Amino acid sequence: MKILKKIIAINLFIFISVALASDHPASYSECVLKYVSGDTFPEVAKIIESACKDQFPSEKKVLLEDAKCADEKALLQSHDAYIAQNFNDKVLAAKRSKAVLGGLMSGGTGTTAGAAGAKFDREIELQKNQNREQRIQIVAMIARCSAR
Repeated sequence: MKILKKIIAINLFIFISVALASDHPASYSECVLKYVSGDTFPEVAKIIESACKDQFPSEKKVLLEDAKCADEKALLQSHDAYIAQNFNDKVLAAKRSKAVLGGLMSGGTGTTAGAAGAKFDREIELQKNQNREQRIQIVAMIARCSAR
């Protein structure tokens, strides 16, 4: 049975090599998609992937590197989107105005409004520093992941 599998694998490899030579896919993923279907045996799929990898070695490496730390990179993108949405100048100006107005309404004077604005500014600076530290930690996670 092992001999039969080897013969099938060799014939398949020759067939794929000839097929790849005559009809060139433009990329590794195109190559795999062209020759591997849902009913392809796993052993055959591995041979096809190997042949495609041989034809597009640098692209396969890039795909693996991109997938390698995908969760960490997604976390960084999510963090950056959160910062862009919640800490942009327009949003902070609106929140500061609301804080100052709240101080004015609670104390009734410009002094309480100014104090509320100053308190808001301190809290925002603290949050911005925490956001920077979190981003540094996420980038460090990506660096550690990429180094593995």
